[in-house]
Amino acid sequence: MIAPRPILSFLSYLLYAAAALIAVKEHPSAWADEHDYSLPAAISHAVYGTRLGIYQSSVRAVFFALDRTGLTPQSLRDAVEVASRGDLPPGGYTLANDGLGAGQPLFMGVAADLFGPHLSSFPILFLLLMGIATFCFIARFDDSRLFMVPLTFTALCVMLLTPLLSDQEVLDQAPIGGNRFFGMLGVLPALHLYFDLREEPTKMSSSRSRLSAVQLVLLLLTILTRSSSAYLLGLLALGGFERWRSTRVDRARRSIFWREVRRLALLALVSQTIMVAIVYDYMLRGRVFGAVWHRAFVSLSLHPEWPFGNLREVYDCTKVMPEGLTRAQHDANGYCVWFAVNHDQPASKLAEGVLGPAYEATLRNALFKVICSYPRQAFELYFYYKPLFLWQTLRRAVDIEWRAFSPSVLALVTLEIVLFLGFIINGALAGKPEVTWRLGVIPILFVLSIPSQFIAWSSLHTGVEVVFYMYCLIAAAVALAVQAMMRTIARPAEPG
Repeated sequence: MIAPRPILSFLSYLLYAAAALIAVKEHPSAWADEHDYSLPAAISHAVYGTRLGIYQSSVRAVFFALDRTGLTPQSLRDAVEVASRGDLPPGGYTLANDGLGAGQPLFMGVAADLFGPHLSSFPILFLLLMGIATFCFIARFDDSRLFMVPLTFTALCVMLLTPLLSDQEVLDQAPIGGNRFFGMLGVLPALHLYFDLREEPTKMSSSRSRLSAVQLVLLLLTILTRSSSAYLLGLLALGGFERWRSTRVDRARRSIFWREVRRLALLALVSQTIMVAIVYDYMLRGRVFGAVWHRAFVSLSLHPEWPFGNLREVYDCTKVMPEGLTRAQHDANGYCVWFAVNHDQPASKLAEGVLGPAYEATLRNALFKVICSYPRQAFELYFYYKPLFLWQTLRRAVDIEWRAFSPSVLALVTLEIVLFLGFIINGALAGKPEVTWRLGVIPILFVLSIPSQFIAWSSLHTGVEVVFYMYCLIAAAVALAVQAMMRTIARPAEPG
């Protein structure tokens, strides 16, 4: 007989996947971050046969026109339909350059190949990959660690009812399967690898190694796509440190641990090499990962005094960009610095270098120069304004807007919550509590996810990870309360 806990755990994934697919259909996104480069590259690959990550100029022209006519979910669908007919004239071929790195065009290109050049292909592949991660986790763990699965999908289900989907502006920036939501794919793989590293197995098996290998590949894909998800590596490092500390006095156990670390490190190297080799154009141009320093620099414009002091004169780009440094458009400030620092070079050459390695180095130097030159404004930015943005993100994320969703979505979310509570109650009544010390990993992940909100900035569409962990903490607190109550009820009364 198949144990009910694994079945219920996988059912929690299925409930979320069904709710997400319905919600995506009812609340389409304009894919604001991806429509300019990654999406044209995906369609160019699936329809016109370009290499992954390369777009045909005639395809991108269809999407570039949306910047002039207006980007909406409907206009994007129309553009996808036009570009997917396959009758556009041949044109030049260019590497997608949106600062997202190699992972997003790789993922979207494969999705368009597998499921067709449709916007629905991306959330479908994303949810399928999430299903693979869930299956591996369930196949590996059968103790209290299994509780991480319903906890994860309960939090994600509740998030469906927040402004992440009901607010069109936020949804356009962070669709399910899009870059800013992609970090959710790495959560279960990171937890899987953390528990594998931290807790010494009672016996080694080939199936355990295969499951961890799959999870490692999914985690690397997540980081390649969403660079800020690299914080998940901190959790693996913590698990490895705790295991090393517990085995340092036992040579045989320590040898097993180091052999496991070497296996994972070698697999990570091979997997990452293969992924990057598939989109080798990004490696050749130094654009494998997202533009971190660009985002860090442009976040300076969150301060109300920006641009500080005489920075307009220091970084005078008005010959190319008449507005110069501005608070109106954050990204434009990075481009302005790039053109100002390299004013003696042709503008066409500089335009090709935007968001490249030299550009990133220039923005990194400019960031530290500004921080050192204006310490008061920098202190206020990082210790007042950015924490304030983070607080506003979390506060807005608790707005449950259930009226914006259909009865089908609401029913699936309700079933997810009922399953979650049933999971807890069943464990408490059976004397096998689901809420254990292992849930301490959730606040650790919450803390690890915060630095990215300070490197760039926090908003609902850039803070999906911190919102997710907040809901996980809320769900864990509810679970602890329910478990304590059920154990009290189940405890036999003492004789009078």
